[in-house]
Amino acid sequence: MFAGWLGQALHNYAKANDGRLPAELSQLKPFFTPPVADANWKPGDPPHYELLPVENAILQRYQLVQTGKLSEVPIVGVYPPTDPGDAEQNVPNTGQRGWFGSNLPWTEPVVVEKAPVDDQFDSLFTVTVYGYSYKTFGRGDGHGAGMFAKAQVGTNGVPELVDPAPAVGRSWTGGGSFGGGSGSGGGGVSFGGSSSGN
Repeated sequence: MFAGWLGQALHNYAKANDGRLPAELSQLKPFFTPPVADANWKPGDPPHYELLPVENAILQRYQLVQTGKLSEVPIVGVYPPTDPGDAEQNVPNTGQRGWFGSNLPWTEPVVVEKAPVDDQFDSLFTVTVYGYSYKTFGRGDGHGAGMFAKAQVGTNGVPELVDPAPAVGRSWTGGGSFGGGSGSGGGGVSFGGSSSGN
């Protein structure tokens, strides 16, 4: 979930700043505006967006690894990503790509999580321009990926972003990573192990 919100915040920041990435992640704080599911929301209601207060301690767990314009982050493949260290797993990933009909670009990482909070049961996330990948540790060993854009890019060649999973309430201050293969709007896939996020 947080990976999707972070991806949305990166795009919101870039739109407001001539396509540029922030110099530091704390600059994203005013741009975390996911849809909010509160007690009054009903299925069929239009999305309701609010600023999601994100503590500095959460952002300090991540590192910005790209500079310049968001649109200039190098493309390295198509969603779902391949793993150079896991040739056996790349066969089903290629099958998933065909099943999704995906032509969504997969880029180099933009933001990476520095270290797990709990090395016995945690996940490390990497956020790209249009999605995220994760690796779980301990009892939940596995990895997967998700996207926050539609898998099929339209004829204009520009990926269409989708809303991330809604925030329940108005803030998030929890420890540990959060998300999972399907926790981010556009959907996701899990590869290997039990791959459940926390």
